[in-house]
Amino acid sequence: MTDLTVVECNQLNKCEEIIEEGLQTFVDVGRALQIVREGKLYRTKFSTFEDYCQHRWQFTKQHANRLIKASETVAILDENPGVETLPSKERQVRPLNKLHKDDRADAWNQALEETDGKPTEKDVQSVVDRRKPTIGMDGPADWYTPSKYAEMAREVMGQIDLDPASCASANNVIGATTYYSIAEGRDGLREPWMGKIFLNPPYGRKVIQEWIDKAYDEWASGSCEEIIICVNNATDTGWFAKLWEFSLCFVRGRIKFYGPHNKTDSPAHGTVFAYLGEKNEKFAEVFKSIGAVIEWDSPNEEESLSLDRKLHYQE
Repeated sequence: MTDLTVVECNQLNKCEEIIEEGLQTFVDVGRALQIVREGKLYRTKFSTFEDYCQHRWQFTKQHANRLIKASETVAILDENPGVETLPSKERQVRPLNKLHKDDRADAWNQALEETDGKPTEKDVQSVVDRRKPTIGMDGPADWYTPSKYAEMAREVMGQIDLDPASCASANNVIGATTYYSIAEGRDGLREPWMGKIFLNPPYGRKVIQEWIDKAYDEWASGSCEEIIICVNNATDTGWFAKLWEFSLCFVRGRIKFYGPHNKTDSPAHGTVFAYLGEKNEKFAEVFKSIGAVIEWDSPNEEESLSLDRKLHYQE
């Protein structure tokens, strides 16, 4: 290992003073750790940054990296003229790191607004979860439904009046008359739904139950004529239980959803389309081309009140 120069020694001493005093302010500590890590200022006494963290400061490299990421995010917030109050704790920042850097300031301001300026980590996480996580179980990026499936939904319902979990880019494909986007100030979980709905909700474990409950309640109240929901086929989860009451299409293979910069990706699980409405036969007719459809067969007046299931599958 090469010796530190005089400048590097001074830099290391300054950084370690900040770390030692502080663990006082996570932002300064994160910035100091970043300088040490990137300049390998630990190299005369420690072989790795991990060893340096463990033996010099008695915390893990993972904790150091969290502090570094948090300091980077706070710097982004600090540069945004719309942010008046910065996070005071590293844990408040942690959920923001899951968002694209351009979205972090808006999410932080929303968390401040919803909590009278005193958001906890849980509050910030709630905002992040509602900002359309990935098609995996917990990730943060936006992924949109391909046009093929939007057209199938339109063929069943005749039109799409509302997409309550969308954005301008996604609606260019879905073509809903109205869409709600939390990034544009309209949270679909808090806005009214009406008419014929297409919903591809965020798939995060902590938020998808809210979307399924919202869809169920809006349909049951009569506010919505029909709803088609696109979700992963997590049939063993609590949130999926309500969907068994409706016609379902279990899609063959994996759908390639598209995202920012025209990237495509497939979810960790397969996909299910659920239909809430009265056109069960039409739904089965249209969607059986892409997978197995379990359709509710509504009884005639002369039949018993029990409902039967039909399985439709097209090779």
